[in-house]
Amino acid sequence: MEMFMQLAAGGIAIGLLYALPALAIVLLWNTAGFFNLSQGDFVALTSYFLYFFYVMEHMPFLLASLATLACLGIVGFIVDKALFYPLRRFNSHPLLILIITIALSVFLKNLIRAIWGTKPLSLGSTFGSGVVDVFHAHIMSHVFWTVGVSILLILGLYILSQKSLLGLAMRAAAESREIAQLMGVKSNFIISLSFVISLVITAVAGILATPILFLIPEMGDSLGLKAFAATIIGGFGNPVGAVIGGIVLGVVETFAGMFVSSSYKDAIAFAILVAFLLLKPTGLFRLKISDKL
Repeated sequence: MEMFMQLAAGGIAIGLLYALPALAIVLLWNTAGFFNLSQGDFVALTSYFLYFFYVMEHMPFLLASLATLACLGIVGFIVDKALFYPLRRFNSHPLLILIITIALSVFLKNLIRAIWGTKPLSLGSTFGSGVVDVFHAHIMSHVFWTVGVSILLILGLYILSQKSLLGLAMRAAAESREIAQLMGVKSNFIISLSFVISLVITAVAGILATPILFLIPEMGDSLGLKAFAATIIGGFGNPVGAVIGGIVLGVVETFAGMFVSSSYKDAIAFAILVAFLLLKPTGLFRLKISDKL
């Protein structure tokens, strides 16, 4: 029973690390209508920014985390204005935008290599190395931090999207950019803001992942792919599905790594993805869309 609780807690924590970038993907898709295939690379960039502030500049961890989030927000603003705003302005084909995000992914990896090199780095136990005894199950402290911060962020996003004027404007832009503009919504500003928010969400995942990942330029590839997998499993475009899909993926691969082999946990996770694509492509929670005449 103790082992089950430890594995379940660890799986949920890892699943939430997949769920946060998955939420960012869903937010950007619902608002702007394109995929960001460089999402995982922004996770890597986050970790390296945190390394710079926390290890190289010796800032307190909380201050370093806030500085990192601010940097990702600024990067998001610059990337949107330099790359995606001109594409939106000229109504570029979604396939072209997809190709741009792939190019952005390659650029970010090489930027990280140029600045920090390719040697694996580590931030150490940023959330402490203590162990909490819960009903005789020994759970690492960073698991509680990951679950707690993720839940608070998810609740905050729900309040932002459902209970605020900004959320209303974002949903209006997602329904129809042209009609939203006629109603006084600045669609381009809303989409730019959505991109920035999506990167900040991704940055939180990058900060929470630092205790369990070594810093290498390719560290975000697996996390980004599994975030996409979580959106498919949960139901593409559905925020609730993204969270549930991430948790399902994290729990399954954690138990698979324990009872099958850690070498096959990624293969098992993607086997689940393929099974959903073949048998239930709408995912666990299909997004309900109403057609308005």
